[in-house]
Parts: sequence; structure tokens; C-alpha cells
Amino acid sequence: MDPRTSVWLSPDPALREYLADNTINRGVNNSFNLNLYIYSYQNPVIFKDPDGKKVRITISSEPSGSYHVVRIVQNEGSTRESRYVLVPTYKMTVTDDVSKKTSTYYVTRDAYKENNRGGISIGSFEPGPQSKGQAIRQTKNSTTFNAKLKRNRHIDRDVVELKDRGGGNWINDKKWRPGRPSRKGVQIHIGGYRKETKDWAGSLGCFMIVGPVEGEVGDTNFINDIRNRQKLNEVYDKKKGYMKHQRIEVTIQHRKSETRRSSVHSREKDD
Repeated sequence: MDPRTSVWLSPDPALREYLADNTINRGVNNSFNLNLYIYSYQNPVIFKDPDGKKVRITISSEPSGSYHVVRIVQNEGSTRESRYVLVPTYKMTVTDDVSKKTSTYYVTRDAYKENNRGGISIGSFEPGPQSKGQAIRQTKNSTTFNAKLKRNRHIDRDVVELKDRGGGNWINDKKWRPGRPSRKGVQIHIGGYRKETKDWAGSLGCFMIVGPVEGEVGDTNFINDIRNRQKLNEVYDKKKGYMKHQRIEVTIQHRKSETRRSSVHSREKDD
């Protein structure tokens, strides 16, 4: 940009890729992307994009074909012997705008918890129609959220947590109070640890990392991958005077209702 006239001297080098990819803010199908005179969708308070570079995580809607043994979450103080179920896994990819390399992981999208009657309830997060100020974008097939690395004090490990556009962690779940923020602390992490059995349980409403390496090693590999990509994509903040990590975007593909029903049926049968 010419600092004297405030006129752009050359096109954005990422323009061709940005407009061609309909998964990035809907590409040319979003009229705001074609406007040469606006920045951050006319909302610089919520949207900040110093150079357009991001770390992107995508969680698939289709089962990968493999299953993982997951412990059922027990009520606090429960003396019941641990029970386990087979749950389908889903592919999760991680990429970034600088290296353009892709890493592949596998996560679970469902978890079980024992209820007060001794039975088992299933819990999962399914993105619903997002209220204003939550999702970055939403299409018929997927919903994209901002996300942040943070420390989960309950498991004493770093996690990736979904955020709304204002930085909060209340987002909408399709099954709970549709259209209103109803789910807090949706995360990608290793699961919940039980000292008595020394294993990890599924986490209700979260995405549990189970592959290609499971357990603490696989979780550490994922978190280190995210950190390294953030550093690779960091930008110098002139106002604050230090290098700033770029944001993380998590795209969750919407599962079809029949996929969810078949998954639940197969797991209940295996149990």
C-alpha cells in the first residue's frame, strides 16, 4: 500500500487461493470478499487479520472405518467396575498457510457416561445454527470456530479449545437449546484420566485424540504440531512490539443424522 495515497499498489498474493477455495469464508460466493474497499468485513473490533495466515484444523463428518476402545465416564465416587465401548474414529487434519503441509490425526466424536440409574448416556457436540457472534462461518456442511491453546487444569495438559468470535467459550450445540449458546469448553484433547485404572475416558462434548498414536504421546505430538505451526505463522505486532501467534481455526463437518444413529447402534451392541 502507498502510505501517502492509501492506494493498494499490488494485489494480495493470497487472493487467487483465497477466492478459489469456497471453504475459506465462502470464497467468491461471499460478496464481502469481492469488495476492494472494506477490511475485516467492516467489523475490525471482532475480526483482526494482520496477514491472513492461520493454522487450520478440520474434523471429518465420516467415520474413518476404524474403532477405538474408550472407557465409559463414571460418576464421581462411583465404585462400579470400569466399562468400555468401541467408538468410531474420525479423521482430523491440521495444516497452515505457510508450510501448507498436512498432518493427519484421528479423534472420537462421541463419549459415554453412566447415569444415575446405572445405564449409559451418550454425549457429543454437534454444531447447530450459530447465533450471531459465535462461529466465524457456517455452511450447510460445516461450521468453523476460532480456537485457542490453553491449559486444562483437570487433566493438567494443554488443549485446543473452541471460542466464539468474542473470545468466550460458550457455543451452540444442535441438541441443547438450538440457536442459543449451550455448550461450554468444547476441546480437542486426550480425554479424562482415572488414577484407579490408569487410563483415559471419552470426554462428553469434546474430541478425543486417539491416533495415529494414542495416549499421552499422541496428544503431545498434536499439541506440539499446533505450537510449531503457530510459530511458523506468527507476525510482528508493531503496536505491542512483539511477535504474535496467528489464530487457530477449527472446522467441524456436520454429521448426517443417519451416521450418528448407526454409530450409536453399533456401539451399544458392542457394549
